[in-house]
Amino acid sequence: NLVAHLRRAAPQVKIVPAGCSIGAAVLWTYVELFGCADFAGFVFVDQAPLQDRSEFDGWDESKAHTGCYDEKSMLGAQKFWINESKAAHIDLVDGCLGYRAKPDPKDDISAEKRKEDEDFFTGISTLCDQTWLARLLADHTRYDHREAIEMISVPTLVMAGRRSGCFPLEGMLETVRRVEKNRPGLAKESVYESGHWLFYEEPEKFNKEIGEFVDQCTR
Repeated sequence: NLVAHLRRAAPQVKIVPAGCSIGAAVLWTYVELFGCADFAGFVFVDQAPLQDRSEFDGWDESKAHTGCYDEKSMLGAQKFWINESKAAHIDLVDGCLGYRAKPDPKDDISAEKRKEDEDFFTGISTLCDQTWLARLLADHTRYDHREAIEMISVPTLVMAGRRSGCFPLEGMLETVRRVEKNRPGLAKESVYESGHWLFYEEPEKFNKEIGEFVDQCTR
């Protein structure tokens, strides 16, 4: 409905959506259902096209989600979010901020900043209905978007955090390979020295690259 509204209200405007994490999966689902003619380009941020592992094609721990990758781990994550929400919120921060997921001796993050970050993100998590988050997780982690990505026919930018505690880099860069399977040169990647929330850890670089990519897509 939003895309249809924008098309009616401003038909001359070119749209380049940026999907971060599950937002990337939302856009892949849109492409599968409706194609990509409504968009001038896509940005996908720190998300693999399949979270679960698959025994059929070598989609293993080198590409799948690090913590939620099959029925057992998904059910465990659901119970964790519903029954131990406070601990789950902190665990989410641990996995999504690069300096907590994959610490580096060169990190210069003060105790005050660490506390500020944790309070900010756990505060956001508490606003959500935990049961619905658990249900969303089940739907999200099982869905395989790899073939849908091959349908993309507009310029694509894939952004990934090298220190993401959610996905291996190889899994996230699969999107580039899938787009280029049928259209070589249409997709490009940008790897950050941060975690899953790379837009938070490296905001200036993130905003600059998004702006430049949108300019290229909308000229």
